[in-house]
Amino acid sequence: MNEDERREYILARIKTSEGGNPTIKAAREINVPESELREYVFRLLEKDTREGYGLDTILSIAKNSGVAVTPEEVTALFKKTQAEMVAKNPSDETPEKKAQREAAWLEEMLKLCGR
Repeated sequence: MNEDERREYILARIKTSEGGNPTIKAAREINVPESELREYVFRLLEKDTREGYGLDTILSIAKNSGVAVTPEEVTALFKKTQAEMVAKNPSDETPEKKAQREAAWLEEMLKLCGR
């Protein structure tokens, strides 16, 4: 991959909710503005919250990212995301519904991985 392709890949990657610290490091190497890195980190943290990570873990991920986000911002995002999740998936979810939802998620992830 040449430098232009690498740059385009990194810029595209930070528009997603995938990756993590290696993507942040690569983005810093090509001087991506901190404001874009903040948006990227918030997308990552929201995704991780939706995947079931707890607040302590989310706060740790945010801190380890090295991006300037405050614990208060992260906590607010966590609470907002949790509230959205509860609204979309009421607690009356049966084990069968949960298994179907998880199977659909796994199938989607395998498709994204090319399997």
